[in-house]
Amino acid sequence: DGQEDIVRRLDLLERREELLTASTDELMAFKKEQLVNRVDVHKNLELLTEQSKEAFQQLQRLREDAQATSKSLESLDVNIVQPALLEAASERQHLSSLESEFKQLLDH
Repeated sequence: DGQEDIVRRLDLLERREELLTASTDELMAFKKEQLVNRVDVHKNLELLTEQSKEAFQQLQRLREDAQATSKSLESLDVNIVQPALLEAASERQHLSSLESEFKQLLDH
């Protein structure tokens, strides 16, 4: 009886040791996976930060391009469109006065 009890206790201790070893191995694997995940998260954050910087720089370049385009359009308007409109209005006025003169000549 005493020997069987000792053998049974030794078996229980052996099983506990196996369970503890398995649990320790699982815990170590979990910790390793956590560490790998942290490294991945850190790398992803660095990548996102770099991409954000690049996107911001592109946005600044687009803003500068838009300002330059706006200035070019203003210049085009002031230097070409407005003078052309004034010239067209003047031509229209001249044609209108010629038309009036022509009508007066026809009426006489």
